[in-house]
Amino acid sequence: MKFHPFAALLFALVCAPAHAAGGPNAAVATTPEVTLRLAVRKPDAQGRLEGAVVIDLAPGWKTYWLGPGEAGLPPRLDFSASRGLSAPPVISMPVPHRTDVGGVDSIVYTQPMAIAFTTAVAQPDAVLDLDLMIGVCQDVCIPVQAHLERDLSVPPGLSEAAAVSAAFDALPQETGAKAQARLVGEDLVLSLDLPANAGAAAAQLFVAAPAGWQFGPATAARQDGGHTILTAPVLARPQAAPKAIVADILVAAGEFARFFRAQTIDIGAGEP
Repeated sequence: MKFHPFAALLFALVCAPAHAAGGPNAAVATTPEVTLRLAVRKPDAQGRLEGAVVIDLAPGWKTYWLGPGEAGLPPRLDFSASRGLSAPPVISMPVPHRTDVGGVDSIVYTQPMAIAFTTAVAQPDAVLDLDLMIGVCQDVCIPVQAHLERDLSVPPGLSEAAAVSAAFDALPQETGAKAQARLVGEDLVLSLDLPANAGAAAAQLFVAAPAGWQFGPATAARQDGGHTILTAPVLARPQAAPKAIVADILVAAGEFARFFRAQTIDIGAGEP
């Protein structure tokens, strides 16, 4: 199902609120399609806190990556009502996979997964307050909304901390280095370093770009002076494009995966 304006309106009409119990279970919400849980580990000595939104999908259901592809709804996490934090949470997601249903490209998870996040705690009675929306699909697509809270004065149990550890263990490596990315004609050309054993020819490319932009899967890969050059088609772009856009880029090849947060993509012609 493509998410054109009519579909977005339809989603708003059929949105499924996830129901959270009160008290300590306010960190858990359920629908028939998915169970959502807000989990944390104990903050370190500097107040750095790691947490996760655990998404337990019912069999046959799927949800979406940051850039959902041609169809889908990206996750939306709003922690703005949280109290006692000194830094806004920064989220990270595991490696997804592509599906093609009826010629529509989507970037999804079809198994239970978790969205990891990091933040900083400024006071011992801090509270995480999360408004969440995710899209889930089977034969129909439903946006699921939930409100989750986690009182950080209550220490996490072993199973909760283990769920957060598993969420971080599943993440791609995030690097502070920048890849070289630009548009050449109607193709995205990305130059980056991949390990020699990564299998560049089979590399998968995922791009979470601003509204109006869509990028397809990598269609070509080559080595050039020790760098790997990946090429992917631009499936959609705004009519009035700026000179550059900022996007999150994920490259996965075999057991290797690297995430480039807030990568600048230059819009222009010419060879990379």
